Amino acid sequence: MSDFGDKSGVSSARGYDYQKLIAAYYLIVKGAREIEYEVDGEDILIINEDPNRDSLEYIQAKCESTGTFTLSDFSRNVFPQFWYAFSDAIEQYPEKAIYCTLITSVTWQHDLKRFMTNCKKVRERGLTLREFEHPAIKRQFDSMKSGKEDFGRFLWGLGLVHTFPPNHVKDKILNYMANCGVLQTRSKLAQVINFISEIGQGRITRRQIEELLSNNLIPTTEPSDKNTYSESQINKIMSELETTKSKYLTGGELPDEEETYRKITEPVDKASRVIHNLLDTTVLKSEYSSKEIDTIDKIILTDTEKAREEAQTIARLRSELWISKTRLTKRISSMQRTAEDFGLLNK
Repeated sequence: MSDFGDKSGVSSARGYDYQKLIAAYYLIVKGAREIEYEVDGEDILIINEDPNRDSLEYIQAKCESTGTFTLSDFSRNVFPQFWYAFSDAIEQYPEKAIYCTLITSVTWQHDLKRFMTNCKKVRERGLTLREFEHPAIKRQFDSMKSGKEDFGRFLWGLGLVHTFPPNHVKDKILNYMANCGVLQTRSKLAQVINFISEIGQGRITRRQIEELLSNNLIPTTEPSDKNTYSESQINKIMSELETTKSKYLTGGELPDEEETYRKITEPVDKASRVIHNLLDTTVLKSEYSSKEIDTIDKIILTDTEKAREEAQTIARLRSELWISKTRLTKRISSMQRTAEDFGLLNK
């Protein structure tokens, strides 16, 4: 499967690496008993993993280093493959629940967020497709829906996991493996990724991964996304936060760029004038040739001009740094107030 946007070899390689990470994530962390990798036009197919053990879930993994995922991106580069897989599935397995899930490394644009939120409402609340008549998404919705039966059923099973970059995926896998007692987790994960690469296309089971790792992948403690902290740990963390705020706390007013520039360039200009005056003295003219004096003069002129340019940059960056420090401390103060106002530190 190719990524949207950049079609270069670098982008394609990044996309395939991401697909393999997502495949490993589902087999290891999510506990999928088996997956079909690169089958039926989709990156990953997961069979019978819903609560009723009677489902198909098609997954597309899209990795981008920057930007956002828009509804237009989805309509143009993801929907056609999903619809093909969905249409084929409902003919072969009409009784199964069919899901289509997009996983992307970047955040979603507001129009895609609205669209996917409506899909969730269709699934959870049984809402009608009138929810998709909003002007922000109607054109793309009508284009995808045109001439398609069972489109409501397709939307029922449509989902999205956004802002899930490769490093986050990898960290979750490594943490889970460590919690299962797997040693040298990074090298072991590399073995898993290499195994998926060698399979290339076809079925991969969790049991195969367990045998590869010589571990049954059962956590020694119940995995949880929430950590518990003692009172002393909380106090230490909040103290470190206060220290950071104090370190970058700004005082006074925003530095004046012109004043900063003037303070830097005044001694530079004075030194330049002194050197030029010395070059005009009779003593130096007797010690150096006119060619040597011209060379010195040119060096001083060039250095003076470059120093002025750097002074402009320093003056600008000093002001920008002051603004960023001020914004940082305001954000930290907001975090502290929120935690205090809602009693979060006493939980």
